Amino acid sequence: MRTVNIIVLAVLITFTTSSIGSRRPKKYQRNKHVTHDVRQTSSYYALIYQFKDQHHSLCRMEFTFNRDEADRLIQDYGIPTSMFKPYIENQQVLQERARILEDGLFVREDNKLVPDYRAMIDHYQDFLQPVANALVQVLQESGRDSRSERIEIAMKFVQDIPYAIPNNDTRRMYYGGITSPPETLLNGYGDCDTKVILFICILSHLIDRNDIVIIDQPGHLLTAIRGKKPTNGTYIKYKGATYILAETAGPGRMNWGEIYDGVPRVSVIDI
Repeated sequence: MRTVNIIVLAVLITFTTSSIGSRRPKKYQRNKHVTHDVRQTSSYYALIYQFKDQHHSLCRMEFTFNRDEADRLIQDYGIPTSMFKPYIENQQVLQERARILEDGLFVREDNKLVPDYRAMIDHYQDFLQPVANALVQVLQESGRDSRSERIEIAMKFVQDIPYAIPNNDTRRMYYGGITSPPETLLNGYGDCDTKVILFICILSHLIDRNDIVIIDQPGHLLTAIRGKKPTNGTYIKYKGATYILAETAGPGRMNWGEIYDGVPRVSVIDI
């Protein structure tokens, strides 16, 4: 078994252990080979993460992130719970509510206030550039850099992040059952929709973002990626093209095109 060590930016010498998230998640599940450690100084978060790639090789990656930038990006997501209280409708109130939704990366759909997936990906994908670069480096060093290999290694990176349901809502703030990609990466856990956003933020640096859509099933979210019709694998037809499903919820390590169940009723979300 080959162990790959990737070091991005500078490795810090003196750390203080930190927990980014303050509330315990639900239904936590972790693969035995996975390790995740986050430490901090006054200026940086240092992440050390070990997962297995699609060829079952251990990859140990180390990243440092500017603490102020990461904290700001984490705080950008979410809306105040006051948005769910009754209000008197007038032009000024409607404009202020629209501003709060836009600033918090939420959107109104019918009578619901829900996370704006497209806006989240736009807002956070640059933060994940170092992760995408590190994954490409692994593939280049092993002589396996191709579009399909990029998709598979990004899937494994996200699948191996422990599965758990975020429990981050407070009396004042609402997050719609999702944590932002920086918080997901630093907390070291996420559920299906949380991981879909993280996955697409990474994958958008590895392939054409126009080839990626979100699949919304009842109670579940996953990704589909444009590709040739597979001999074996689950896919959908959308706008005349074939999109192969990518299940990143984990902790199962399914390959591109493999999913746990069939695809009964789905809606497709362009990003």
